[in-house]
Amino acid sequence: MERAAAPHGVDAAVDCVGTDEAVDTSLGLLGGDGARFATIAAIARAQKDGLRALIGVLPESMAYRNVVRQEVIDMAADGTLVVPVAATYSLADAQAAIARLATGHPGGKLALIP
Repeated sequence: MERAAAPHGVDAAVDCVGTDEAVDTSLGLLGGDGARFATIAAIARAQKDGLRALIGVLPESMAYRNVVRQEVIDMAADGTLVVPVAATYSLADAQAAIARLATGHPGGKLALIP
């Protein structure tokens, strides 16, 4: 596991993927006492392991996500998944990224770069 960007671990990790590998990687990157983990995708794993799950979806939406999840993973693996990035910010400029989010949809994802 690569920890070059945060050799002492991170304070928080949010899983949006939902695979066991993603959860295990996120948990492995957490720093010491007080580090937090939450998932919006690995609901069954969170319930099984006592992790924090953030849920705000209808059961129909969850069923759809379960059907298309592997397709999205395959697209990411073969390079056909396109994620529009509106802007990148250094971690030092995270407050500017948050301010941009507060103005409405930025037209793509905002990425924080260590």
